[in-house]
Amino acid sequence: KYILFVHRWSVSEPGNCSAVCGPGEAKRVVSCVRQEDGQEVEVDQTFCLKQIKPLDLVLCVIDVCPIGWESGAAHPKG
Repeated sequence: KYILFVHRWSVSEPGNCSAVCGPGEAKRVVSCVRQEDGQEVEVDQTFCLKQIKPLDLVLCVIDVCPIGWESGAAHPKG
């Protein structure tokens, strides 16, 4: 009996945005998984190489800036 496993990339929810105000990046975990007995099981990434791997960094924007900050600024104003 042969079992056909379907492998795919799985991505976690992004973590905290690197920016305090304005655009930044958020890290997420990208892993290769397969369904096994109704469960997702993480496997070696070589099983997913035929598919395009999603980026582990995604863009994010903090729209509500803390008082004294301006979008794109590296430090508080003043």
